Amino acid sequence: MDPLQWSPSIAVGHAEIDGQHRELFERAGRFFATMGLPDSKRNGRFSTAFLYLDSYVRFHFTQEERLMARLEYPELARHREEHRTYISRLDAVKSQFESEGESAAVAAAMEGLLRLWLLEHIGRADRLVGEFAASTGGA
Repeated sequence: MDPLQWSPSIAVGHAEIDGQHRELFERAGRFFATMGLPDSKRNGRFSTAFLYLDSYVRFHFTQEERLMARLEYPELARHREEHRTYISRLDAVKSQFESEGESAAVAAAMEGLLRLWLLEHIGRADRLVGEFAASTGGA
């Protein structure tokens, strides 16, 4: 699996959000690095990387939603709903992980979810938040 890489081209223009997005890419990279290890070398690293990523996604969404509320972002409800959809999908992958363990199917499901969210959601919805924050002086 090729890991997702942070690039300045996906920066949204808000220091706090961009910093958290870079951290998410870092954690996703650790998850994929763990998946690339032979089974004998993982020693519980998959579970640790998965839970580490899962917890940060939830933290980030909470922080991002607080920022949008503080800015009185007009699309907060729609953006929050997108976050809930991603959390629901993440919970489904987490359940799959709990039942299957470190399977290739779990890794593929997580990769698909991360690609969709990190590239599509950040590049579209989060960019709009960054633009709004800049236009209101909240950047």
